[in-house]
Amino acid sequence: MNFVLFLLLGVVLLAITIIDSREHRIPDVLSLPLIPIGLLFAQGSLPASLAEAYVISPDRLVSVFIIGAALVAVAKAYQMFRNIAGLGLGDVKLAMAAAAWISPSLVPLWLFLSAVSALAFALFWKMGAQTRIAFGSFMAPWFFIIYVSDVIWR
Repeated sequence: MNFVLFLLLGVVLLAITIIDSREHRIPDVLSLPLIPIGLLFAQGSLPASLAEAYVISPDRLVSVFIIGAALVAVAKAYQMFRNIAGLGLGDVKLAMAAAAWISPSLVPLWLFLSAVSALAFALFWKMGAQTRIAFGSFMAPWFFIIYVSDVIWR
């Protein structure tokens, strides 16, 4: 059953990566359902019973709210100081989805790898300070890699 879950998650994250890289937006219809699905099935497999399906890990729930609040604060602070939008709310929702799926201890690693790969991309392509970068296009692949790696090595 893990394969089905990995495949579905991979397809959705691939779609998010492609759409965000082209349009600089992450559709809510793709990102928002990942939050409750991740909270319900975060252990890497489909539940054996209906009762098991409704057991939500409190640490993942807290992780979702912390990452959401932290990134909204970063986005608002950046907008306040620079008078332009930096981090979009689509990125925040994708981060909350990642926090629902990924083990809380790996969320900082996921965010770090996403940010470093986006920064490396910007430096490699010699992008200016005003160039928009589709951050979700870096977040989504690392989301998948870290989630699958965690489930396999758990």
